[in-house]
Amino acid sequence: MNLVELQNISKTFYKKDDLEHTVLSDISFSVKRGECFTIIGPNGSGKTTLLRIIALLEKQTRGKMFYDGKDIINLSNKEIVMYRRKFSFVRQKPVVLNTSVANNIAYGLKLRNVEKEEIIIHDFDKNCVELFRLIYDFHAYILKIVLSKIFKGFDNHFRVFE
Repeated sequence: MNLVELQNISKTFYKKDDLEHTVLSDISFSVKRGECFTIIGPNGSGKTTLLRIIALLEKQTRGKMFYDGKDIINLSNKEIVMYRRKFSFVRQKPVVLNTSVANNIAYGLKLRNVEKEEIIIHDFDKNCVELFRLIYDFHAYILKIVLSKIFKGFDNHFRVFE
């Protein structure tokens, strides 16, 4: 079963002059329990807005969201607080502790009275580091191809942490 599932989530902001600015349009995905999931994209692409919607800190304009199979879009304020306590996300620059992502998440879980045995940091760190390395390698590979097209013979003079 999916831990979190989003179906056609959209978010539109309305400016003072009644102009619409859509930052998310029909976003759908699911995250299984224990899965390491990463959201990447350029500045201003809606990553933080999406995380805020998932954490129930902001309302979506359209779409559905489920947590453990339960629709969590139209909750009472009391239920929203209860579900917010089940979510946490770590920003690019740590807000809580100046340590690893895993330790920041573990601290949040500890505050929520999650048993120490349930907080598995080692595998989380290992899996996330592996995922980030793959993403980095992919970006470095694409950069090398692009630069070699721009500068003839570039790949003979450049190595990307191989």
